[in-house]
Amino acid sequence: GVSMVAPAAALAAACVALGLFAVPLAVRPLIGPAVGTAVVFPGFWDPTVATALLIVGILLGLSVCLIGRLLPMRESAPFIGGEEEAPQMTLSGVDFYRTITEMGILRGIYRLAGRKWFDLYDLGRDAVLAVSGALQRAHGGVLPVYIGWCLAGFLAVCYFLMR
Repeated sequence: GVSMVAPAAALAAACVALGLFAVPLAVRPLIGPAVGTAVVFPGFWDPTVATALLIVGILLGLSVCLIGRLLPMRESAPFIGGEEEAPQMTLSGVDFYRTITEMGILRGIYRLAGRKWFDLYDLGRDAVLAVSGALQRAHGGVLPVYIGWCLAGFLAVCYFLMR
């Protein structure tokens, strides 16, 4: 209902207003007096101009889309190399790249890639799971042991930050 939409709409309107008019609405009246001097931003950024350009771009895109839908379009069969397309002429992406995956040294690299040897996400996940599994086995659920692990971790972080 309205009681759910109104707060979200008000926050959205406040975000848009602060994004477009940050300097007159927030920077001058709130930040300027706090720092005791006029706040000056170097550079050419102007959110009003940027918003106007975004709106112009969206309107241009919508007009191109509308013109494309209103004008009649002609459809024809694919005409490749002076001949009509035949089923034996089609080449899928898999077939095209299969020749690359079967080339000499690349065959081994693609085989290792298929086993996810180069996937940083999988390698990182496996390493994190191995470390967390070891830590889980080391922690038996006893509160003093848990506090000891927290203290050891805190000391290790302090040591590495202060070296």
